[in-house]
Amino acid sequence: MIFLLCFTLFVMASYPTVWIDLSDPSVAQQVNQLNVGFIEQQVGTKYAFHVKDLKELDQLGIPYEIHSPSRSSTEGYYSPQEVLEQLKIIAQDSSIAEYVVVGRSLQGRDIGGIRIGASVPNAQFRILGTHHGDELPSGELALHLAQYLSEHADEENIQNLLADRAIWIIPQVNPDGAAMVSRYNANLVDLNRNYNYQWSASAFRPGEHSFSEPETQAIRTLNHLENFAGGLSIHTGATNLGWVWNFTTSPSPDDDLVTHLSNEYMESCNQDSFWITNGAEWYITNGDTTDWSYGNFGVLDFTLEVSAEKIPPADRLPHIFEAHRQAILNFISWPFITTGQVVDGTTGTGIAATITIAQGWPHTSNQSGDFARMVDDSNLVNAIVTAPGYLPTEVTLDPTQRNIIELSRESISGIRPDPQLHFEAPLFSLPVEAQNVQLYRLGEESVTATNVSGQWRVDSPLPSGPWGLLIDGIHSPNALFIQSPHLPSPVSTIHEDAVHITNIEPAPGAKVRHFSGATITDLNILEVSSTAMIVEAPLEPTEGVYVFINRGEQSAFYPDRPHLSHEQDIQELYKPQGCAAASPLLLLLALSFRRERCAG
Repeated sequence: MIFLLCFTLFVMASYPTVWIDLSDPSVAQQVNQLNVGFIEQQVGTKYAFHVKDLKELDQLGIPYEIHSPSRSSTEGYYSPQEVLEQLKIIAQDSSIAEYVVVGRSLQGRDIGGIRIGASVPNAQFRILGTHHGDELPSGELALHLAQYLSEHADEENIQNLLADRAIWIIPQVNPDGAAMVSRYNANLVDLNRNYNYQWSASAFRPGEHSFSEPETQAIRTLNHLENFAGGLSIHTGATNLGWVWNFTTSPSPDDDLVTHLSNEYMESCNQDSFWITNGAEWYITNGDTTDWSYGNFGVLDFTLEVSAEKIPPADRLPHIFEAHRQAILNFISWPFITTGQVVDGTTGTGIAATITIAQGWPHTSNQSGDFARMVDDSNLVNAIVTAPGYLPTEVTLDPTQRNIIELSRESISGIRPDPQLHFEAPLFSLPVEAQNVQLYRLGEESVTATNVSGQWRVDSPLPSGPWGLLIDGIHSPNALFIQSPHLPSPVSTIHEDAVHITNIEPAPGAKVRHFSGATITDLNILEVSSTAMIVEAPLEPTEGVYVFINRGEQSAFYPDRPHLSHEQDIQELYKPQGCAAASPLLLLLALSFRRERCAG
């Protein structure tokens, strides 16, 4: 622990904090149309806002009170570096916990976390803290949860919880803001307004564009790599639990379920004056974490406010955790989850897909087809399963067992662009004539490419990772890969049964994945050092693209040919195995150890 006495630094000084009484609906309507930032503090009908210019309020005749934030003592709170050290200690002391680094902040701090639970889980949950750096208890509560799960892993209830589930806990999404005790990151951006679902440039400090900040990009990458059934985004400034939507008061298709889950949480929470609300009924936001996670991926995500005081004295933290402990455990132990995998009916290999249950919002699987979707009860669930290039299939899902869903191909090709590897905005040619070309990826909006003198161009930057091509109605899965601009390309060589990778600095949790058309294989890590990795070679080591995922960045590459001494061994290594995809796209991706074999 360290002793610090600090208050919100230059950011808070730049944006005056005012209290405005919103009991008058006309005043509330006027305030909603202004570029002010609600900072999640409320006393009765008075709300606290950051404002850029007090003259706006004066001109409209809106009464307000200047709020001078008192100095907040952070004595007893962990610094961002100390949070990482505590996470490492948890991982060292536990056989079921892994320290991971999911990204890096603008100032170069690791965004660290703990993955605790089953190595091959049926369902996963994600806990995020400290989107706002002046809400330090949110990170401390997340850290308390990681410590509790580790220390009580031998108790029957925790053992049962972690037997087939994994919990991802990221205490500080915004470590730079935590270091400054500032709501914003080092770019003066409100990270909880920087996600792309219903993002708005008119929000308060939303960033130049959605996902403009490395911190939110890291969470985006994590959601693409993993599949989460539910999540909590922890904050302070109030004591409530809010469900989607946050951008509109219109109910979501899952309104009955999320309301029920919220009521269950409130019944188990022992915090005084704790309440539940639809997010937008409290206040409307655009570009927040939970709307994005639910809107783009179908994760049942909630905003959890755990303290009316932004930074209460540290000796109150254990009491806050105890008040919420059972409620959080009940949430991540929710018994009714329909799980399974969507596979290619020809090869049996997993494929990214969308599962839409009756009266529910679409839920996307991970890139290997694994999915886990919270449902009301143990009754059978009707759903429609879709994937680009496959026929839609109606299925009945059983929440009491793992469901395997086979999809039949409709329009799949092995067409590959040249080149396949790009930075942000691709420019490529195709081996066929085409009238219309689109790039697609589940969890992202499709993008139309423009034909320029025989080449296809995308002008807007794309998130890193694999993208499929829709070429005149024919799908080519994982056809090209967008690389992170800040991650150097690895140097690698295929040996007899392993791929040797150098020119890298692996962070905890860094992994490698192999993409070959629709087939995706996670590669087992055999050895790792500070500058290199050795991973198990896939069945077709010379086909596909390898992707190295490290600190939320992704870099794709083709390994050099193997150095083998016997021609017979070389012929055996290159012998076709009958996998579905034809062209090379090797993707060293990151974050799961399960190896999937392709069938002939």
